[in-house]
Amino acid sequence: MSTEHLSQVLDRLSLNMTGSDCLRFTPHEEESWLEDKFSQVPQYLYRVSFHGKSDGETTKVWAKSKDAKEGNPGRETSILDGDRAEMADMLYRHLRWKGGSPSNLLSWTSSLLFALQYVFFRYHKDHVALEDITIFVIDTTKFPKGAFARDMDLISIFGEFSDELRNMESLRTRRANTRAFLCYYNYGEYLSQGALEIEGKCGSTTGQKIIEKGLFSLRAEFKDSLMPRSKDDLGWANRVLDLRKCYTNEVGDESREDLELQVALAFGIGSLFGSDWKPPIAASLLGLRRRSARDVDAICKASLKLVAGWDVSYFRSNADLRALPEVQQFETIMLALVGPLHIRYMLGEATIVYYLPSKKKYTDHRDQDQISTASLSLTRALNHHTALLGNEALSANDTQPSRKMIGEYLDAIARTNSALLTDFPRLEY
Repeated sequence: MSTEHLSQVLDRLSLNMTGSDCLRFTPHEEESWLEDKFSQVPQYLYRVSFHGKSDGETTKVWAKSKDAKEGNPGRETSILDGDRAEMADMLYRHLRWKGGSPSNLLSWTSSLLFALQYVFFRYHKDHVALEDITIFVIDTTKFPKGAFARDMDLISIFGEFSDELRNMESLRTRRANTRAFLCYYNYGEYLSQGALEIEGKCGSTTGQKIIEKGLFSLRAEFKDSLMPRSKDDLGWANRVLDLRKCYTNEVGDESREDLELQVALAFGIGSLFGSDWKPPIAASLLGLRRRSARDVDAICKASLKLVAGWDVSYFRSNADLRALPEVQQFETIMLALVGPLHIRYMLGEATIVYYLPSKKKYTDHRDQDQISTASLSLTRALNHHTALLGNEALSANDTQPSRKMIGEYLDAIARTNSALLTDFPRLEY
């Protein structure tokens, strides 16, 4: 290794490590497109962990790869900085569960459907008790950009060094049937590397507790997943595809009583992860099957009191039209849930002062921060709904939406969730 190359690697190592809580993916110039992909990482990612059978280690404090757990050389070196052929081999082995060394990657998924089915797969395959299987959820907005990378993006980079990865890319983009894009062999996989500090950024509970809180009442097919299976019927990947088929079928409206029960069960399970996690977990659980527009409205009405007090300024939508169907349904429910909260948030004193500065001026820095946060919150909310309606979204730099935009936002909410607006005043513009 030349002195110049060694110097470049050392410089990049200092960029990779943000303090000591994260090993970032730091693209080279020819991979600069990856930087844009970091902004598309879903806000919520899940990981299933169990004792004794996993090469890595995940606790409420750290999520560690095998190399980080064992203190192996290379645990602080990004996959993008290693020998390309060797790193391509490591990526392939990780994605195919083939073990070996080096092993510095850890898998996450944006799909709660996939994570839950994986719990049942491990329960059968490794004979692990459900109370010993933990589901973690993390908020990726609390990590620096580059902490996570999509599996398909890394496959795209390293595919030229591995025939196996190219074949895997073909498999991941293949349709399971001809009806829709919904059944690609794509499971929303994202990767972290090295040691990732997740304390204060995660929630967790066990598979057993989720079942006891009523999972089977939300999606009865999961009960079948718990039943004894033959050795030839242990695969969970095709099972996930089967569970996704409901998203291609027409659905009718459910009764108000049934929906209220489902909402109560979903928020009950969400509470297992902690109070801050109740709305997103509940929305994910309620999105485990296709919902009619009327049912989404009814779900939101039944949820209003349950989400009261939740800080919506932290919710970030990055719905992708190519997203997994269960993630799309989660986004639909979550956006409908936070819409009224955004309105209430924006109609607070900080907003009135912000839009009517001649009436009163804040001098306190904390209050100014509140105004800025409220403005940013509305900008995000506007982007959520203009994107859904196919209109041009606000510029990322536009943090001062006009009163007309506020009205347009309320109209967007009204067109999708008219029943929710009865308790909220309108702004004139």
